[in-house]
Amino acid sequence: MKQGFFAKLVYPDPFKPAGVEFELPESADVTITVTDASGQVLAILLDGVRLEKGIHSVAAPPKSPAGEPAYIKLTAITKNDRIEIAKKLT
Repeated sequence: MKQGFFAKLVYPDPFKPAGVEFELPESADVTITVTDASGQVLAILLDGVRLEKGIHSVAAPPKSPAGEPAYIKLTAITKNDRIEIAKKLT
């Protein structure tokens, strides 16, 4: 991974409407999925969308059925790198 490249997920943010916020220090093709504990995909929030450097946000992911834990995964692919971040939604 190239030095200095990072992405972050911030969820939830009590000062903003519900959603997922992330930052890209350079342009990347971004995919964001939400899964349940078994790995079943509940939603695809972004699917290989090219985004420019900066802070981005997407609408709140759906709740997992029956209050089960849900997980969000962000994959960002740049010209030279790939980064994946996964986080349990609370």
